[in-house]
Amino acid sequence: MVTLAALLLAGTLAATNPAPSPAAAARQFSCGTSSGGLGIVATSTKDQAAACSTAAQVAHGWHQQVGPADGQVPFTVAVGGSAWDCQETVVDFGEVDGHGQCVKSGDPKETMKLFS
Repeated sequence: MVTLAALLLAGTLAATNPAPSPAAAARQFSCGTSSGGLGIVATSTKDQAAACSTAAQVAHGWHQQVGPADGQVPFTVAVGGSAWDCQETVVDFGEVDGHGQCVKSGDPKETMKLFS
């Protein structure tokens, strides 16, 4: 038989030790145009304003390191104390499609992609 005291104790323990919450799901956001004229898409667990602000900074770093003719990739961009690993994305048959992608080091849910 379960007593009232046992039920109250179980409720108190549950309230002080809640079940762990699941990891935040990443969402994709369209973030306008980069300083180099390419479209920016961010994937992030943060809200749109934070995700797009960070993505714009990463895109700016991309444009500073990859000029129209040099194509020096892969490389790393530092934003807000975090490193972002950047490269051109590759399509079928090994052709570079000219679009960039950066992934936050240690957090693959955080990405920035550039599109023409």
